[in-house]
Amino acid sequence: MEMKKLLTRGSLLLGSMLVLAACGDTQTQTESVEEATSSVVESVEEEVSVEVESVEVIEESEEASEESEETTEESEETSEESEEASEESEEASEESEETTEESEETTEESEEASEESEEAIEESEEATEESEEATEESEEATEESVSATPEALVLQDGEYTLESDADEHGWSSRFTLVVADGEITEVNYDMEDADGNLKTEDEEYNQMMEDVSGTAFADAVEELTAQLLETQNPDEVDVVSGATDTSEDFKEYAQLLVDAAVEGNEETIMVSANAELQDGEYSLVTDADEHGWAHHFTIVVADGEITEVNYDMEDAEGNLKTEDEEYNQMMEDVSGTAFADAVEELTAQLLETQNPDEVDVVSGATDTSESFKKYAQLLIEAAIEGNEETIEISLADEETEEASDESDESAESEEESTESE
Repeated sequence: MEMKKLLTRGSLLLGSMLVLAACGDTQTQTESVEEATSSVVESVEEEVSVEVESVEVIEESEEASEESEETTEESEETSEESEEASEESEEASEESEETTEESEETTEESEEASEESEEAIEESEEATEESEEATEESEEATEESVSATPEALVLQDGEYTLESDADEHGWSSRFTLVVADGEITEVNYDMEDADGNLKTEDEEYNQMMEDVSGTAFADAVEELTAQLLETQNPDEVDVVSGATDTSEDFKEYAQLLVDAAVEGNEETIMVSANAELQDGEYSLVTDADEHGWAHHFTIVVADGEITEVNYDMEDAEGNLKTEDEEYNQMMEDVSGTAFADAVEELTAQLLETQNPDEVDVVSGATDTSESFKKYAQLLIEAAIEGNEETIEISLADEETEEASDESDESAESEEESTESE
């Protein structure tokens, strides 16, 4: 556009000069025209040259501007890449921190597991040591039991018999034990009516009993017999489900026969099937235990029922344990039940139930309850026989029996532990 303007101006100037030349001297005009023309041409060339240079400068400026814009764009792209790289770096840093935390937690868990493993090993070693100690104690108890067992507890060979009178249904018990080489080798128990019929062979009765309780009389006797032959101890014979009364009679009569075998007394034992107590006063005493206390137990029977129960423990000076306030307070603090309170509760139960088997153990006084129940049963048996002689018990003999039982239990426990390992 600027070039056109310059050319137009040059043309107009040249035209003006030509007109002036026409009006004046030809030569002069010609020279003037040439000079003017030359001047115009130079002026035009200069302006053209300037304009060209200006255009070039503008173009260069535009190129530089474009390059600057490209550089700016590249810079912006670089900046964005830098920001992305920075974000990635921050994410990587966060992941690294999380990994570090997880690693620390894993390390802590590993240390805790290691500690637990060490504790388990220590407990296992302690259990092993305790097991070894228990085994040693069991062996010692067995040796002591064997050496301390008096000859009176050994069963003497022979045939021992028990009979009862008829119950309200007309059945009488017949029980025989055969002992050979100090062991029970034969057991015969049954019930018989007046015609000599055996209850184990009464199919109608056995079917009726099985329908009602789930166990026939014959099956119960067979199971009880097998248990006695295996355990050699009436106390270890379990009650047969569905035949509780039969089991209790069997265990009671078996104990009487074992007692007779200990004494070697083969006279037939006569008992009352109705277990009627004969009126009288029946007493039992023991020697002193390791703390100097001896058991004293008396029951009074009137009109076939227990009407009075007196149980206590007494020291060498005649002091009663139920009246020992210091001991009772100590026992209550330790177990929650004082000796005097336990005796009072046990006495009330026996007067109410009239049966030691139905007396419940008093919480916090287990040993006292077991002794009470055991000695009460001996007094009941004496009352059934009407034997008012004082029963004398040696605690040393009882401890020997208990040690023997504990030894057997410990041995069984050791065998189970060994099988488990």
